Amino acid sequence: MSSPVLTTAVLPVQNGQLAGVVGGSGGTNIIATATQVFLNHFIVGMDPLAAVQHPRLVPNEVVYENETVVDGEVIELSGEAREFLRRRGHRLRSTGSGAVCQFIVQDLLAPVGSAADRRQHGGGNVFHGMLTAVSDPRKGGRPAGIRRRRPCTALAIAAAALLALAACVVLHLSSGGDDRSRVVSGGGGGVRLSPHEVEAGVGAVATDDGRCSEVGAAALRAGGHAVDAAVAATLCLGVVHPMSSGVGGGAFIIARDAASGDAVAFDARETAPAAATPDMYAGNPTSKYKGALAMGIPGELAGLHAAWSRYGRLPWKDLFAPAIKLARDGFTVVPPVAGALKEAERDVLADPGLRAVFAPQGRILAAGEVCRNPALADTLEAVASGGVEVFYGGAIGERFVADVRRAGGIATVDDLRAYKVEVSDAMRSDAMGYTFLGMPPPSSGTVGMALVLNILDGYKSLEFLKGFLGVHRFIEALKHMLAIRMALGDPDYVNVAGNVSEMLSPAFADKIRQRIVDNTTFPPSYYFPKWSQLNDHGTSHLCVVDGDRNAVAMTTTVNSYFGAHVLSPSTGIVVNNEMDDFSVPAERTPDHLPPAPANFIAPGKRPISSMTPTIILKASI
Repeated sequence: MSSPVLTTAVLPVQNGQLAGVVGGSGGTNIIATATQVFLNHFIVGMDPLAAVQHPRLVPNEVVYENETVVDGEVIELSGEAREFLRRRGHRLRSTGSGAVCQFIVQDLLAPVGSAADRRQHGGGNVFHGMLTAVSDPRKGGRPAGIRRRRPCTALAIAAAALLALAACVVLHLSSGGDDRSRVVSGGGGGVRLSPHEVEAGVGAVATDDGRCSEVGAAALRAGGHAVDAAVAATLCLGVVHPMSSGVGGGAFIIARDAASGDAVAFDARETAPAAATPDMYAGNPTSKYKGALAMGIPGELAGLHAAWSRYGRLPWKDLFAPAIKLARDGFTVVPPVAGALKEAERDVLADPGLRAVFAPQGRILAAGEVCRNPALADTLEAVASGGVEVFYGGAIGERFVADVRRAGGIATVDDLRAYKVEVSDAMRSDAMGYTFLGMPPPSSGTVGMALVLNILDGYKSLEFLKGFLGVHRFIEALKHMLAIRMALGDPDYVNVAGNVSEMLSPAFADKIRQRIVDNTTFPPSYYFPKWSQLNDHGTSHLCVVDGDRNAVAMTTTVNSYFGAHVLSPSTGIVVNNEMDDFSVPAERTPDHLPPAPANFIAPGKRPISSMTPTIILKASI
């Protein structure tokens, strides 16, 4: 970690200039991942792909990657670094693969287009820089880009996107080698620097699956806003990556309007059903994460519609067309999905709905085979034509609830009718010459990332990140943050204003930094933990930047792989198990920290989350 510092232009723009969009998937590790990728690129100076591929670190017992292979090379923390950490008392453990990250960077030193173009699209003081989009190789992701503006009708979205699907799948299934050549995609696509990195002047989309990145890019080519692309790509991900996201789950969305500089947070997190109680899992703790009783009220569709209603340019129905076609005609199972199916094989085969879709011949589908979900295609078609109301209280919602209750859940149609997206200004934090726009609580991502960065920023030298000592300091900052974040919760139910203010405070960060000792780590009690940690799970993240430099960072989830391990047969929807993200009094044991009361279950409440969708600006002067 000793690369030269990246010098980034500071532009005289009131609201700051877009520098990047970042986020990740991987449960509690998301906050550490988003923070680490930001530091790797913007502070240490790694190129975007290297910043994403760099080995992940998870604190407490220090978990490091040692099995992820990209282009024939193993991503792993060096032996020297591991020995350095061991000498300071860290307990180390290897893991197969770390959290997955999507990342788009705007190079403010590389203006795009002519001066006239910049005046037309950006105004007098704002120019558009070259975009580099990276989809994490850990999940086989491939970004898509647009290198030039060209007219295209909204009706062309499905056709333009689906033409690219076969090529994406072939690339995803092939082993390939290290291809760093600059290959220009057809149809105005970006310059592909590698299978997982693309350079584009006009717009870019980074998702977990190249097919969905292409779907989002097609929406941009059709004249869509970044939100249009995010909606289309998210619906696609719910079909082809059903283990991680889908309309049966929830989402956090950050959308920034380039012209005004305004950034809006859409909280579409799942909520507890009206019949939920704090001790509802006391007699059967397994039902908190497996089975229909684990389901929170889904918010993804409502969140997508709320964001589209505010920013969308393309017809709502058109954005569904690619996902409907994939669900009805079939999509090729790629290795990450096949791996998730194998991991959850017993539960997939045990549930009639999952088995019908993912094991139609009595065995789970393998990579390269075709999967179809016609019931989900019908559901998406109904929502495309009739709006989200058909799910939130209409015929689709009634069928979904009937399936959930038949499987042991307690959700009602009234719960669906009562669901509301929380819309607010994005939370803002400043550190290291950058501004971060993210989600307010119940997300702990924005405040957690801000605390870690402010702790490290106080060293007042880039040496704080370089070498093995930088790794040690980063881990120690993460340990403090993770202990502190468990005091957060749903602000509609608990007063978290004081905790948030403290976590965003440089003065508080100074106090924490003074407790970091360079030659040793400490037992868990040193970090003042009050409450037990929650290990939340899966998720899928996407980043979008359009031709006007509007930006979207969005994280979606059904929580664990395949959520509650239940699929609604009549709707094709995978049921989430988001109730597992709540703390429950029944988890009290003498040898563990108590559960966090701020995160106890209550009707309509949202559980704490580590999802960290973030838009990064270069601070103004």
